[in-house]
Amino acid sequence: MSRAEAPIITKDTTLAKFLTSERAQFRIPVYQRAYAWGRPGHPESNKRLEGFLKAVEELTEFDDGRGKFFGFIVSVPQGRFGHQARDNFYYIIDGQQRLTSLSLAYLVIATRLDFLAKTVGLGEDLKKIITKEARSIRSSFLFFDEELEENSELVPETAMRLRPKYGVDLTSYRELLSGRRNDTISATSIGNGYNIISEYIEKFVSSKIEDVGPAAGNASAAFEHDLMVKFLGALSRLHIAELEVIDDRLGAHSIFESINFAGEKLKGFDLIRNLAIEYFSEPIRAEKVYLRTWKLMEDEYEKAYGSDGYEDKLQSFIYNYLRMLKADAANVSTSNVFEVFSEHYLGADRSKRLTEKQVHEIIGWSAIFLRLDSPGYAIRPEFLEIIPEEFKPCVRLGGEMSEDLADFKELKIDVTMPLLMEVLGTPKGSGCPFKDVLTFSSNFFVRYLLSGGSTKSLWKSFAPVISRYRKNGPKSNEPVGVWLRNNLVKVFRGRSEFLYPGDEAIKNNVKTAPVYVRCPNVVKYVLLKLDKIKQGRNFDAVAVRDYQIDHIMSQSITDELRTYQFCEFNEFYNCPGDMESRHGEYVHRLGNLVLSQVNQEMSNLTFPKRNQEKFYENSALLYTRELALNHRYNTLWNFQAIELRTDNLIQDILVNFP
Repeated sequence: MSRAEAPIITKDTTLAKFLTSERAQFRIPVYQRAYAWGRPGHPESNKRLEGFLKAVEELTEFDDGRGKFFGFIVSVPQGRFGHQARDNFYYIIDGQQRLTSLSLAYLVIATRLDFLAKTVGLGEDLKKIITKEARSIRSSFLFFDEELEENSELVPETAMRLRPKYGVDLTSYRELLSGRRNDTISATSIGNGYNIISEYIEKFVSSKIEDVGPAAGNASAAFEHDLMVKFLGALSRLHIAELEVIDDRLGAHSIFESINFAGEKLKGFDLIRNLAIEYFSEPIRAEKVYLRTWKLMEDEYEKAYGSDGYEDKLQSFIYNYLRMLKADAANVSTSNVFEVFSEHYLGADRSKRLTEKQVHEIIGWSAIFLRLDSPGYAIRPEFLEIIPEEFKPCVRLGGEMSEDLADFKELKIDVTMPLLMEVLGTPKGSGCPFKDVLTFSSNFFVRYLLSGGSTKSLWKSFAPVISRYRKNGPKSNEPVGVWLRNNLVKVFRGRSEFLYPGDEAIKNNVKTAPVYVRCPNVVKYVLLKLDKIKQGRNFDAVAVRDYQIDHIMSQSITDELRTYQFCEFNEFYNCPGDMESRHGEYVHRLGNLVLSQVNQEMSNLTFPKRNQEKFYENSALLYTRELALNHRYNTLWNFQAIELRTDNLIQDILVNFP
């Protein structure tokens, strides 16, 4: 089959020959993840780079021309063939880690030879040989122009044989090619990869010099030059299988997706990124649009969550976005987001592409997720500028409600995010009645879970109501909370377990329940919220940030606790039977739980000793201080006191979570 007829051209070659096979640039597409082998603080990724270098070092021991197979390189030709070389380029669909590492290795060796050529007392002939070798490396493997050398100006993108992914990778690589070395560059994956290679080669040279003994002047420089030539020769014997895809109908994305079984595993978001920008048929235009839109979203997440955390948050956004879209959320998991995304948008026809409108909607929903997930974060104007107009009022509203959202996040219920995304991102009438929905959701979740409802059932109970809200919400004169409660009845007529729990349900199901075991996050949320309501403007959220749930009657029965808690009970409460059984029945009840920041210090101290140390009296929370100041509690803590405090807390819950 001729080149014109074959959809994929395959051939055996080496990494070095591949890099210099044609005077055409190799580019890493925007949908690829960044260079990972040199990622700072990620030893597992760095081991891949060290493995690459070790393979090269092993080859330096042989002079018989043997090589090593180093995997596949998949490329897709682009540009205008038949024109000048720099008008042509190839997308590297698979192999960017190896190709980038190879280029960095050539740069390290060229730089090392430059310094070697400056050795004091070096003979002119050897100096010319070393200088020529360094220039040859640059012109053969790094640049198109032989005369291009390191200078104060940044190397033009068009002069580079390899162009890494737009962003930090490209910037740091250009800086290195231009002879710049600093801490900022070293903190990037490209810069750190360069340093790892440089240190490895330094150890390689040092170990060889130690083997032969000390040398000076020309002898030492000549020996090191010979080592660099050996290393270069070993680099040229890393064999690969080159796959050049020349049939546009195969689609770069399809290839990229199909080879996602080897190497560094790509996350669903990496694949979705490609799918999102593929609606532009011209690759160059796709990259420009990516820089103006999708990359701004990624940059915003990186600013909000840091370079180590933003990719996981983008993955979390897609996961929750799909759970919001799909009626059966149980079928969505963190491991299948790409498959669910593709099925939802493309169905069975994988030749379809996302529309530009759909891409911008996804970016809008990413802003909604960011607002909900990081309520206090100030979204930058340049990111707000690119999201669709219909999302902007809701994003701004979310910013105004950052304190309420921060409180709500303390519930730590998995299904809250997709539900709140749908509500905040779906304006009704003249605005977003998000505060009313948030209040209703808070009240419903607290009552539902305290009453014994399961978080696994929560989606089934609440999602259909939110779906109704989105499609046909309340009239302008109907309170949102009333509408939502009435629709719970309509959706689950005859299924009382999913209805809004009333006051009697709370009293019956909370009074004797081990709520600490059942729903500790809800208990913490309720105790904080009650205190915030009681204190009003005096509430200091920072002061109680590290407060955790503490058991007033300790979870463990020590000898001291046994003497105090049980022997003196009977004058207050008739408690026949097994002590351990009674203790187990009461210890996790709502009335025995309090928020404190000195849990470890209190440990198994008895109640009077805790008050002697003023552990409760010095608390920033009123409900905690009450244990020391209320005469009904401050002298003795027993089962009767737990029942009394449970009743009081239930009454406060009924009033404040109606």
